[in-house]
Amino acid sequence: MKKVGSFLILAAGFFVCLQNLSGQPSPAGEPSLLIPPSGENVWLNPVWSPDGQSLAFTSGQYIGLWVARADGSDLRQLSSAEGAGFGFSWSADSKTILVRPSEFRNMRRFQSVELIDAETGQAKVLVEPSRGIRSVPQWAHRDQHVAVVINEELQLLESGKAPLGRPVVEPENPVLFPVEGKLYRAIAGQKDPAELVDFEQQTIFNVSYSPDGGRLAFQVAARGLFVMNLDGSGLKNLGWGERPRWTPDGKYLVVMVTSDDGHRMTKGDLFAIDPASGAEHLLTGHTSIIALSPSVSPDGRRIAFENPEDGGIYVLEITQGL
Repeated sequence: MKKVGSFLILAAGFFVCLQNLSGQPSPAGEPSLLIPPSGENVWLNPVWSPDGQSLAFTSGQYIGLWVARADGSDLRQLSSAEGAGFGFSWSADSKTILVRPSEFRNMRRFQSVELIDAETGQAKVLVEPSRGIRSVPQWAHRDQHVAVVINEELQLLESGKAPLGRPVVEPENPVLFPVEGKLYRAIAGQKDPAELVDFEQQTIFNVSYSPDGGRLAFQVAARGLFVMNLDGSGLKNLGWGERPRWTPDGKYLVVMVTSDDGHRMTKGDLFAIDPASGAEHLLTGHTSIIALSPSVSPDGRRIAFENPEDGGIYVLEITQGL
């Protein structure tokens, strides 16, 4: 009887292990080239549209902005501006892209805030070129506003877009933004935002909000990858992953982990990290492609990334867990 009991316990444990393994993210095969380089252009920073029908991306040094269909067809240039491809973001209806282009005047950089129509490329200027823009602009209040720090004060700019989904969020709701190693929680019109965390002048960047809006992941220079709740609680270091992107269900962060020889990138892998446990799942161990700047599709089945070796945009199919 004892042998039977021991066998049942072992069998149950084995079944639990199988269940855990079956829930892990798993690649479906080799990455496929979706958008090859075009002429002298090498593609960077792909980002899926919220409806999953398009990808937006930029070229070397974040110059310009392009879009293509999810199958790689209908490649179109929307902007040729410097900096347009850095920190851009889609609107929830997949019709507009928020950008912060740059221009130089007398060796000084000026930045503006613009909304670009994803079909026509027509730009709507929200902030004229300025030396005072201190943050990457972000959508706020279900895209009714654009939040940006100008001259140390958070501004909410009318986007002209109608809200989607649930009832309108009041403009008084807070927006989080990093400045000089600190992460602030601010309300428009108030000059004294609340400090949530201080990394002592270490730059905070690559901020990514969870799908439910309750958490954010971000990098800190020389400190690594962190995750925390929007109220500042639950701060946790997750190691050295870069460019975190949440999966649609909020269970994982997809990140890149890189190596270099001091001159060029020699290795780039994608991992799915469970922010609760810290468990890491390698997604690109079966390929020698250098995978950078991941973007998870809205259905969680595909990860787009850039490959610096040939300048193309690739897609990795995912079968489980994301």
